[in-house]
Amino acid sequence: MNHMPTLGKAYEAITMAAVDKEFVLPPGLDLRVVSGFIEGSDNQFDCMLVQGDGQRYGLTTEYRYPIEKVLCVIEVKKTLTKADLTDAINQLAEVQKLHLQATYGTKAEKPFSSVRSAIRSYERITGKIGPDSYRALDEMPLQEKTLIGFLERQRHVPVTVVLGYDGFKTEAGLRRSLLKIMDGTVGKQSNASIDLLPTLVTSGDFNIVKCNAQPYMVHRSADSWVAAASTRHNAALILLELLWTKISFFCNIRMPFGDDMESENLKELFALQATIHGDTFGWIVIPFEHPESKLSRAQSIPWQPARVSPAAMSLVNQVAFGGGETTLSESLADYIKETHGVSMDEAVLELIQSDGFAKSGNRLKGTSPTTFVASLDDDSGYLAINRDQLEKWCAAQGLEPTIIAIFNL
Repeated sequence: MNHMPTLGKAYEAITMAAVDKEFVLPPGLDLRVVSGFIEGSDNQFDCMLVQGDGQRYGLTTEYRYPIEKVLCVIEVKKTLTKADLTDAINQLAEVQKLHLQATYGTKAEKPFSSVRSAIRSYERITGKIGPDSYRALDEMPLQEKTLIGFLERQRHVPVTVVLGYDGFKTEAGLRRSLLKIMDGTVGKQSNASIDLLPTLVTSGDFNIVKCNAQPYMVHRSADSWVAAASTRHNAALILLELLWTKISFFCNIRMPFGDDMESENLKELFALQATIHGDTFGWIVIPFEHPESKLSRAQSIPWQPARVSPAAMSLVNQVAFGGGETTLSESLADYIKETHGVSMDEAVLELIQSDGFAKSGNRLKGTSPTTFVASLDDDSGYLAINRDQLEKWCAAQGLEPTIIAIFNL
């Protein structure tokens, strides 16, 4: 009688089978789900999403791949404990380090257009207009260009996942454990820094996801930005979104995200605030501590576009006429005050908080290549970056608006 696999191996097999499905991995891209090794590391990884052929490891069924061909690495735990989470964080941090060494170990400069996506994410998070050249990037405050650098790196590094089928009994318990691990491993050598933390940690129904704009993101408040958040339920859906976002970027294809009218109900876990002492830069971790009773909530919330007042719509029209950007002049401020009875600053703040606009000095611009506006008869409107979602939502509300597309040229 053949020996049965261990329970841990059985869970790894289940994970690999779930990821390697036709509705998860599009055909024709030579994407494969394997277990094995990454060149430069002696660690064996439970589950990897890779592209192309790897080198078979001896006579085993394991494979060794160069880091450049790895899209995702998953560490599987039947029952996730704090000790398991610590071990998995250390294991997966090596994946991030290998990619950073391979990608950023050379001095070859990429065209500035290659970082525009990260800059758009920076604009959506901060509400500030990003740089338009490497020179402008170099001249930014250290904390601002560090954020852009983080967002750019996160577009390229593999998705790393700690997948616990069971373990923590509460969302609050999972949140506390990750914060304690981070608090106990500070400094440049920490494997729990924001760059190296896993993209996703799951334990049964509870999840912690990194807010790196790939695709999850939470607006920052004041001078900090939310770096991670937790959810409950929907672990498979979150993993799918992470995989599709990575596949879309890695393979340069469109994935069928659709016009889902529900959004994950994220709860901020911690924010990061920049600190500078002399020539030394670092992040101050600001935790959001909530009892389990405050974390009990629906797994998702209905999607809705951003509501825009008539005053803010006046600015939107100016941005549309200006090819995605406008100048906030005194005459425009006077017009908004006389016509709508509010200050231009109030109208600008409304647009920044809508997720679709950013401001620097007297410049106001859209943060997405295309922003869609549902213009209503009362001169107010709604904003979104997905036209299908916007039209579907308006139809559900019984609205028949004029849809305007603003192109950020």
